[in-house]
Amino acid sequence: MCQFMENEADFPACSNSVTSIHQANVGLPHAPSQVNLGFNIKETVLLLAGDVELNPGPTELDAILAAIKSSEASLLNEMRLIRAEMSEIKQDVNNLKVENTALRGKIGTLNTKCENTDTRIFDIERNISDGQDLTEKLRLDVDHLHNQCDEHDDLIKSLQENFESLNRQAIASNMRIFGWHIDQRLDEKEHKSRAISDILKVASPTTNWVPDDIKRIQVLNSTKEGYPPLTILTFRFEDDKARAYRGREELRKQGIRIGDDLTRTQRNTLSSLREHGKFGYFYKGQLHVKDTLQQPTLQRRTVTGRRKAPPTLINVDQNVHDVGDISEHVRMNGDQITPINE
Repeated sequence: MCQFMENEADFPACSNSVTSIHQANVGLPHAPSQVNLGFNIKETVLLLAGDVELNPGPTELDAILAAIKSSEASLLNEMRLIRAEMSEIKQDVNNLKVENTALRGKIGTLNTKCENTDTRIFDIERNISDGQDLTEKLRLDVDHLHNQCDEHDDLIKSLQENFESLNRQAIASNMRIFGWHIDQRLDEKEHKSRAISDILKVASPTTNWVPDDIKRIQVLNSTKEGYPPLTILTFRFEDDKARAYRGREELRKQGIRIGDDLTRTQRNTLSSLREHGKFGYFYKGQLHVKDTLQQPTLQRRTVTGRRKAPPTLINVDQNVHDVGDISEHVRMNGDQITPINE
């Protein structure tokens, strides 16, 4: 029966008998469609063989042979299609293998990048943690420095207060004299004699003044033209200064005014008062302020059109008696004075 096939080498199983058609499909893929095809062919061949055993006639044999040839042709065509499909499948498998290899390479690269990224993230997190620790330490250091600055400020303030107190004690026995004209060519002894006769005797006639009551006397000349000289008289005892103050009214009648000597801080305070349009003086270490004459002027308007509030005024103690000429006190404040003699 296999002699009618086109190529017996393609179907070696058919060289023995027709019933071996199932063995010819052993090497084929066991896909469901292919197995069914082989099974159908086998059944057809068996049926045809059964018919042959019944001693068919020539016409029937020709029909059977024609059917076998048709089945053989169909089988060959199916085998060609299966081979083409198998070739395509093999090509697809090879392509998938290549793609799989490429994907594995990419996956390996991505895994390496992920590991590197994890390492970098770990390093960054560690750096952030170290930075936070450093920031906290710096904050503690800054707080410590602030505390030290506050302590230093307190110490500086205390030292300034002590220094100011020492300055006040050093000049506690000093008395400034305004409006007293004296020949600056005289020596200190002659200055003391003139101060006793012109000032102390007038202020307290009943006191027995002697040159030793005056510890030091100096005449200071203003650097500004037109300002009279200033005389600073230092008493040996503060009681003598108090006696001289009792006669300040008598001295004013002669155009002489007396007052306490001032420290640099006190002079700066008076200068600040003058910038605010006020006059002030110190009496027994206490600041006293006098207002200037108020001018009937309207309040200035600011750029926004709102009325600008006047500066805050310092309360004035009008009950405290005046010591010396207030304008003299303030006027001599900003001047740089030069000692003539000591």
